[in-house]
Amino acid sequence: MFNAREYIDRYLVSVYSQRYPIFEVIVVNDGSVDDSGSFIRSNYPEVNLIEIPNGGVAAARNRGVYEARGEYIAFIDADDVWMEDKLEYQMRLFSEKDSLALVFCDNYFVSESGVKRTTNKSETIMDGDIVINIFKNSELCTSTVVVVKEVSNCIGGFDERLVAAEDDNLWLKIAYGYEIGCIDKMLVDVYMREESLSRGAGVANIYNGVTNNLKILE
Repeated sequence: MFNAREYIDRYLVSVYSQRYPIFEVIVVNDGSVDDSGSFIRSNYPEVNLIEIPNGGVAAARNRGVYEARGEYIAFIDADDVWMEDKLEYQMRLFSEKDSLALVFCDNYFVSESGVKRTTNKSETIMDGDIVINIFKNSELCTSTVVVVKEVSNCIGGFDERLVAAEDDNLWLKIAYGYEIGCIDKMLVDVYMREESLSRGAGVANIYNGVTNNLKILE
């Protein structure tokens, strides 16, 4: 999270509104200079808030994964929103197929004017060579992903040398060596703001934990 005060209520409410029970919520405050940290401490005391100097999205995500105590990690950017059944669908697929290392879902891309564009990742990513599809299409948004923590750690997590596409880099490495799954439902609103750092190099993400060892990070 970086300077995300105006979005905190929106995204944390979407996390805590999940039908799948939440085990742990970790917010990594990546050197914000607004009052994001103090607002969370005052209004969401149950959140595990980690304050670090600004080091970029990859470093913040890695710190959140490191701190997480569960087996699964779910991510959400500070200006995105989950539908209330997102984690329920994803964790059900994990339970049905324990060979999966990562499960993502479809999402809406929401413009600043409120116009929504849909995705169809069962075709753009899952149809054919998944690794090549992720590389070519790059629509596997971080806020749609749940990953097995052990797999992320084995691969080395997000590459902190990258200033962009650090998420695609990790998804590519996971897809190359492990099985991934897709929920063919629009379960996330991904907001496309012109000034949004969460679409670039500077924002941390939410890593949230859920019972049955699922975690969520920011």
